[in-house]
Amino acid sequence: MKKSAKGVVPKNAIDIVKKILEENPNIACLDFGIYRPELRHFNERKKKGERRSPFEATEHSKSKQYFRLPRKDILVGTIEKKIAKLFPGEALQVLSKVYVEDAMHIPMLDLEIPARKENLLFAVESIKALGQKKGAILVSGASYHYWGFELLYLDEWQTFMHKSLLLDDVVDRRWVGHRLLDGFSNLRLSEKGNYGFLPYVIEML
Repeated sequence: MKKSAKGVVPKNAIDIVKKILEENPNIACLDFGIYRPELRHFNERKKKGERRSPFEATEHSKSKQYFRLPRKDILVGTIEKKIAKLFPGEALQVLSKVYVEDAMHIPMLDLEIPARKENLLFAVESIKALGQKKGAILVSGASYHYWGFELLYLDEWQTFMHKSLLLDDVVDRRWVGHRLLDGFSNLRLSEKGNYGFLPYVIEML
């Protein structure tokens, strides 16, 4: 990761995490989760006319393992070492909830519009419509992820998440529902089985 006069120049999701720490020096640590992502998104099944039972649709699973890393370890490459030790089929995610003056959240969103050039401007406009001014949009595979750089208090985060549901043609609403049940958001930092790359930066706000 190169540096500019203003600090790091992020290229991928790991760089974005480090950028968030740079923008928020009061963050002492971050929480992470190891999980097994569903390789076939339900939207693909819906397009083929498949339907799952209400019990399957409302199933809410959590990461199989959570751990915390201090700020200094993140900045010197511990995330990369953790990813290198993942078993096949596993992925690493970072959690939005941080502990500073009060419990606060990193703004995160999982979008579901196709990651195509003609959709990027609409994705940016959608993020700005939610009041976001500083952040990054990353290509996550078939779609985009959004990471904000300015922390939100709990009530602000809840408003942000609920308001995002109004963008029903942009945001993955099921992802939002799961995250509200968790009480925190999370986004992937590592490769996903059918996308052999780290989510990478496509646009900075």
